[in-house]
Amino acid sequence: MLDLHEHDGGKQWLPAAEAYAQQAIKKLYHKGLFRGTTGLYYYESQLWVSNLVHALLRLHSLVDDRNVTVKALHFAR
Repeated sequence: MLDLHEHDGGKQWLPAAEAYAQQAIKKLYHKGLFRGTTGLYYYESQLWVSNLVHALLRLHSLVDDRNVTVKALHFAR
């Protein structure tokens, strides 16, 4: 949703991104850490939790009024 927003500037993408972010926070934030899935009892870095946290920071930088920008993170997996 964030890439779409930055690509075409459409106002519809940010509310969708915020809704997904709220779902992720509600379901995956547990005891001070983000999980990559709800079925594991341990933190698993291979589940790309860092991408989730980066996307949450990026979303916050787009909706916050400050002049801070978190750039998109594009790389081959």
